Amino acid sequence: MKELEVLEKKRKICPLFLKIGIAGIAIGVILFIILMFLESNFIIFGASIFIIPGIVFIVLSTTKFHSIEKEFKRTCMSDIVNQVIPGSSYEEKMGIPLDEIYRYNILKKADRSRMEDLIYGRINGVKYRTCDLVLEERRVHTDSKGNTTVTYVPYFVGRFFEFDFNKNFKGDIIVTETAMFKPLKMQKISLESEEFNKKFKTFANDEFSAFYVLTPQLMMTLLDLEKANPGAISIAINSNKLALALNNNRDTFTLKMNQEINGKVLEDFKKDINIIYQIIDELNLNNRIFKEEY
Repeated sequence: MKELEVLEKKRKICPLFLKIGIAGIAIGVILFIILMFLESNFIIFGASIFIIPGIVFIVLSTTKFHSIEKEFKRTCMSDIVNQVIPGSSYEEKMGIPLDEIYRYNILKKADRSRMEDLIYGRINGVKYRTCDLVLEERRVHTDSKGNTTVTYVPYFVGRFFEFDFNKNFKGDIIVTETAMFKPLKMQKISLESEEFNKKFKTFANDEFSAFYVLTPQLMMTLLDLEKANPGAISIAINSNKLALALNNNRDTFTLKMNQEINGKVLEDFKKDINIIYQIIDELNLNNRIFKEEY
């Protein structure tokens, strides 16, 4: 892709500016110490002629790199997504509405949130959508003098997936590695697999539904899926949908300033997109095994 060559040329400048900025600040600090030791009247002036330009170069490097990231997503990501999943759509600044995410009861409501990198479409008739998601909790701290500080601490940084699920049975099911809260009106279920019970907590408001859906084969598939995708996984099945939250502390489609923008970057991003295929195939979401009422 010609776009990658253009972006790579622009990217190379950013680490150079960053190094110049760091060097300028370092020289300024050393000069400050020397001038202070010599009791010079030019301490502030002598140090600032290096420190201020150093700060400017650092700001320039980060600002320029962020603009390169935006240009990459604007010009390349849609093509990358369609190379992996033809016919899919990509929206850089969009996400799945929060009220639709919360209804699955696998993520607690955040005080502050942000979403990006929405991908949606169909694979073998299965409708899906996925986005990067960050959820933060507001914390207020008051010191001994009565001064109050407010911070926001992230408790979910990862990706959220939603798929069609061909089911027609009673009740809802939640399978989670790290339950943030006990779902209301749902009971904890112990399944036949000890390995599965050790890894996941299972909740359902109809016990028979859990045993009906979570077959030994499906439980093994979920265990394999968890092993292949580092991070805490939570899954909910309800309203003919399957939702999966992957809390892996990653911003999925992010460039790195010191990494070349080349074919390897594209392949890494394609692997991340291919997880959508993996989930659909491994969970047999295109198989209408739950179409009939039991």
